[in-house]
This record gives sequence, C-alpha cells and structure tokens, in this order.
Amino acid sequence: MVTVKDGSKINRDALEHLRKRAIRLWKNGKKVLDIAFDFGVSRIAVYNWINTYKKKGISGLDRRKAPGAKPKLSSAEVKRLL
Repeated sequence: MVTVKDGSKINRDALEHLRKRAIRLWKNGKKVLDIAFDFGVSRIAVYNWINTYKKKGISGLDRRKAPGAKPKLSSAEVKRLL
C-alpha cells in the first residue's frame, strides 16, 4: 500500500485507478502540481507515473505483484532439508 500525504493508505486497485486517472487529467492539460494536490500525492509520484506512461503506455500503470523477499536458503539447502 502507498501512504498519501495525510497518512492514509491506498490499496493497489485504487492506486492503479489513481495513476490512470492522473494520466487522463495530465493529457487533458491539467498541471502536475494540481494533480498531485488533488490526489494527495507528491508531484514526483505524478512525474514518475507520466514517465512510466511515456515509456510503457497505459498498461505500464497496471498494478503488479510485489516481488517479495529473496529466499534465505539456496536451492541446494532446500533440497537437503526435503
């Protein structure tokens, strides 16, 4: 989850919607600073979304699964335990 300026959390589904809405507003001429203020995020976050959109298109803003922590055991160690 992402924390916005007021300290609240945004779940992944809502954040995906927020990113795509921000891009639509930006494409319609709304200023980055205004988008950031309206959504309660930093202007850097909005610029990151715009850069991702420019590189990967709208699908680049889709939510994706977090990679998670690296395994603490090597595959050889796991085999030895099993």
